[in-house]
Amino acid sequence: MAGFFMNRATDGLRGMAEAAFPENDLGEPDWQSTEVVARTLDYLAELPAKSRNLLVLLFFAIEVGAPLFVPTFRRFSRLSVERRIRALNAWPESRLPWLRILGDSVKAVLTMMYTSHVSVSDYMGEYRTGARPEDPVQLVVRPDALIRHHRQTQEAAMPAALRSPPAASSADSGAVAL
Repeated sequence: MAGFFMNRATDGLRGMAEAAFPENDLGEPDWQSTEVVARTLDYLAELPAKSRNLLVLLFFAIEVGAPLFVPTFRRFSRLSVERRIRALNAWPESRLPWLRILGDSVKAVLTMMYTSHVSVSDYMGEYRTGARPEDPVQLVVRPDALIRHHRQTQEAAMPAALRSPPAASSADSGAVAL
C-alpha cells in the first residue's frame, strides 16, 4: 500500500506515537528513541494483508477523521502534542463505544511496539536469568535472580520470631578486634 493513503496513515501513526510517548525530562525512552513509527511500519509489512489493512485503516481514519474524534478542522498529526495527548487519554473513557474501541486499539498497538524496544526493557529493569545468544533482543542477564528472589520470599513469609537475627557488628557485640 503506497501513495496518499499510506502517507496519511503514517502521519497518523507518527502523531499518535508522539502523543502516547512524548519527549520528557524523566529519562523515559520517548517515541523517537524507541523508533516506534519505523518499527510499527516494519511490523505492518510482516502482517497478513487483511490484518495490515485493518491497522493501516485505523491510523488513516484517525489522521483524516480527526474532526469526528477531536473538535477540530485539522488532521490529527497537525494538532498540538498536548491536544493529541488529551484526545488519546480521553478516547478509552468515552461514552461512545466505538471511540473507546478506537482508543484501546491505538494504545494496544503503540504500547506493544514501545515496550518491545530494548531501551524500554532496560528502563523498566527487565532482565533474563539465562543468556539467549540467538535472540536479537539482548537483555541484562542475572543468573542468580531467581535464587535471591526465592530467599527474599521465604524470609518475608517466615514469622518474625523464626527469622535469623541480623548479623551483629563488632561494635554491638562488645568484641575487641585484635
